[in-house]
Amino acid sequence: MTSEKILFSNHANRTRVAVLDKQRSLIHYDEESLFSKMEKNSIYNGEIKSLRPELNAVFVRYDKDKKDGFLPFDNVSQELYINDVRGEDGKPDLTKCLKVGQKILVQVKKDQLGHDSKGAALTTYLSLAGTYLVLLPNNSKQGISRKADN
Repeated sequence: MTSEKILFSNHANRTRVAVLDKQRSLIHYDEESLFSKMEKNSIYNGEIKSLRPELNAVFVRYDKDKKDGFLPFDNVSQELYINDVRGEDGKPDLTKCLKVGQKILVQVKKDQLGHDSKGAALTTYLSLAGTYLVLLPNNSKQGISRKADN
């Protein structure tokens, strides 16, 4: 038995969910509005628009509305590398592993905050949750959604 509490609030076309531990400390908070489209966990075909080695990141154009998202290089699967070129430090070289215009599949990890931010946070490590298993393509890990009884 878990000692976490889940609190729901549905007021003024906005749904809020908070998860608290037994000391009433906030563990997780999520909010959704009927008037704003939430993209978190959505999967899109994307295209690399710019490589930013100084940020160790990539900007990706995704969605039919031509939105740009922020993809940290650590969240790019090695299976997507064009060349696995490493620098003197032994780490993959962003500018040689990926190229502008390259098509990639991305999942939104965190929605964009307002209009002035750098865009939604993206990943290429996709996760598709089912009833009992979580499918994790491009990832060597396996996921379990719920324990199967007998």
